[in-house]
Amino acid sequence: NGSKQPLCQSCLFPPQSISNMAITGKHFQRMGKTPGFNSRIATSALHQGQAGGHVAGPHELLRQRDVEPARQQEFIETMLSDTARLQSTIDQVLLAGKTGTARRVVNPIDVDLTEVVGECVTVAGRRHHLVNGEVEVIDRLLEGEDAVVLGDREELQAAVTNLIDNAIKYSGDRVRVAVELVKLGARRVAITVKDQGMGITRDELKRIFRRFYRIPGALSARVRGTGLGLSIVRAVARRHGGRAYAESKGSGKGSQFTLELPLKSL
Repeated sequence: NGSKQPLCQSCLFPPQSISNMAITGKHFQRMGKTPGFNSRIATSALHQGQAGGHVAGPHELLRQRDVEPARQQEFIETMLSDTARLQSTIDQVLLAGKTGTARRVVNPIDVDLTEVVGECVTVAGRRHHLVNGEVEVIDRLLEGEDAVVLGDREELQAAVTNLIDNAIKYSGDRVRVAVELVKLGARRVAITVKDQGMGITRDELKRIFRRFYRIPGALSARVRGTGLGLSIVRAVARRHGGRAYAESKGSGKGSQFTLELPLKSL
């Protein structure tokens, strides 16, 4: 009859809205042109999109129904959260394609890793709503020292962000993460991300940098992701003439991930 219906909980996230998720055809056209892109990466992106494919649901409800202001804010927060997550998935897929080939970075620029680490920690704190210093930056550079490398700033930011996000997500309810920046002799620098989370077994340490590999377990099952993050970290390290590796004393004993890079030559 054209009148607006009262809102019901069962229609909050209608199943048909999955077909309206934010990863649209134009995104996949863009992905398909990315070197290293393949159908398995696309499937991973679609899976992540469907896991939160109700982006259009609240939007349609806000347009079609009378909604109380409190519920409007809830819908808006849901849309923003899902949109950010889907955009992150798209970014990860595109970066996985870009870094899939181990070629060195083209047209590298000076990148100050002190700035990169600071920015990544700040963004991670906002994204995960951390307000009590759960992620600590430990700068072990001597006074007057810098940590400048030649490379692609966006790639390096993505690699550091992936390490910090993983440390937070796999820490469970008690997040204590340390991000350390230290020079290794005169020619190399390392960013190390340490957590006190679920830890990694010796066998899993051999697999975690593979594309799509995810550590089994109850906590891992609750953590959304593409399974591309650590493979991107390793690919970025190689493209910059460095390496990435992980260490852990075992299950339940935390983990340490290191991104090691060559310093810019003077």
